[in-house]
Amino acid sequence: AEVAPTVQVMNSMMVLVANAARHGTASLQDGVKTLALMQTYAITPNVVTYNSLLKVVASAAGRGLSGLEEARKILARIDAVGLKPDVISYNSLLDVCSKTGDVQEIHPILDEMVARGLQPDLLSYTSALRAVSKAA
Repeated sequence: AEVAPTVQVMNSMMVLVANAARHGTASLQDGVKTLALMQTYAITPNVVTYNSLLKVVASAAGRGLSGLEEARKILARIDAVGLKPDVISYNSLLDVCSKTGDVQEIHPILDEMVARGLQPDLLSYTSALRAVSKAA
């Protein structure tokens, strides 16, 4: 009998893709393929899945291969499937800004976090400062 993977196993795969992307050995396409594989097995992604995919985007942004537009699409998908983005989700968007120098988006992202009842943390502000530093 075939044993189907669980959401936890697939999330572990997505984390591996995110780590590989950080080292330049995986791309956003690899994350999208992992998401598609989940659908093949009728596994419903959760916030951890999407947050890991956002980390893939942030890593790719550091190499100029993706940006805030891709990250925003993933955040919109989190909402579209009825999940709630968390601080980690927004910190990933801020991380993209820190890697692309996209400073004009920092304040709106922080405002959106607060409007959703999320409290920016040390990592939020560190990423915001990195973006400002990169743009300077």
